[in-house]
Amino acid sequence: METVPQSRDSDTKMNSPPPATTDKPALHACGQAEELLVGSPDRPMIALAQDTSVLQVNAAFEALIGFASVESIGTKAPHLWWIKGREKCALRQLQALLYDRTRKDVALFQKKDGETLWVEMITSRVTDSLNKIIIVMTLQDITVRKMAEEEDAIMQRAERTLLSIERQSRRAALLHKRLGRTAQD
Repeated sequence: METVPQSRDSDTKMNSPPPATTDKPALHACGQAEELLVGSPDRPMIALAQDTSVLQVNAAFEALIGFASVESIGTKAPHLWWIKGREKCALRQLQALLYDRTRKDVALFQKKDGETLWVEMITSRVTDSLNKIIIVMTLQDITVRKMAEEEDAIMQRAERTLLSIERQSRRAALLHKRLGRTAQD
């Protein structure tokens, strides 16, 4: 399926027609994807074709990631928001999402401005009226939660390290005491 680029203004609403395509099933899938995303304007959502090409994104997705729909629609994996150097990992994750009916996963994305963010993805496979599979992903920014979890993990490791040092110090003191007694005898 080959997508022919169509210019759109960056402030085009989701109600605008899907991008022009060379085959009618792709055009139909884009229309159905748009219908799915329009129903949840506040939640960042993206619709992908089975070949990983972006069919549609909603305004909340654009606001979260920073890429306009015109930049995203029609692109295939590796996607613009994937972190450079982690493409293989992201592709494996995406392929797993393509085969599960519903899946919840966590991923690290990169915004257009270079800032990284953690997202929780809930993915559902939908079959349109032409039996084409559309993958609909709903995203939630969990960066604050992940940073708190990482900070907590660092604190726990530091506490374990301090306890270990304390035990080693006690052992060394006991050994030193024993060696001192042996030397006196």
